[in-house]
Amino acid sequence: EINYYIIDYGTEALRKFSNFPHIGDMVYIGEDEKLNNLVKMLKDIISERKRLFVSYGGDYNTYIDKSGNSLPLIGIIINNYDAFYEANINIDEDLAGLTRDAIRYGIFFILTANGENSVRRRIKQNFSTILALKLNDESAYNSIFGKVNNLPKETEGRGLFKTDKVYEFQTASITDNGNENEYLTNIGNRLKEINNYVAKRVPTLPNIVTTLSVSKYLKDLSSVPIGISKSTLEVVNYD
Repeated sequence: EINYYIIDYGTEALRKFSNFPHIGDMVYIGEDEKLNNLVKMLKDIISERKRLFVSYGGDYNTYIDKSGNSLPLIGIIINNYDAFYEANINIDEDLAGLTRDAIRYGIFFILTANGENSVRRRIKQNFSTILALKLNDESAYNSIFGKVNNLPKETEGRGLFKTDKVYEFQTASITDNGNENEYLTNIGNRLKEINNYVAKRVPTLPNIVTTLSVSKYLKDLSSVPIGISKSTLEVVNYD
């Protein structure tokens, strides 16, 4: 139903999700080839979906409703857009087009940034939802949402978002005891057990193919990953 690709230019805290079957791949600082391949892969997916959707008004939702076929939604998360932009100014042009056009083909983007001016207007205008957590400069809330009458309370995880007007929200922890890493590891392992489908990885050829590179593609002895093909850049399985 949904596949995610995570570009983490922060502290790599999102690495803890890499074991999940619906996480196709993770891209970190310095992995320029993988990032370029991800952009190319998205463009290829859009081209293919344009062809598939031509009889359905060129729209993902109409295709899913009327065709009887299924295609996953694809979510692209860019964590710490400030650092991403500094390192990839050349890709920013591609991103402007992708964030504008991709949603009708079932591809959506989530960006995290450190300030209200971190994302250029050309890209920001393609996003319908903005959520702001605690900001150091209180006037920044007005810059983001227009006039804000009440600032969020000084509570961890509290913030503001806007629909018809500005509302306050509260995030919650996914665990009671705070042991998030162990919890996510267990959830990831359980999801792998109950799902036969694994999201497609970004085609790349690592210098060294480790067990970690291919482990989530191991289901049973009928499909054991033994490496990555140099010609297709896909994981090769052996029965």
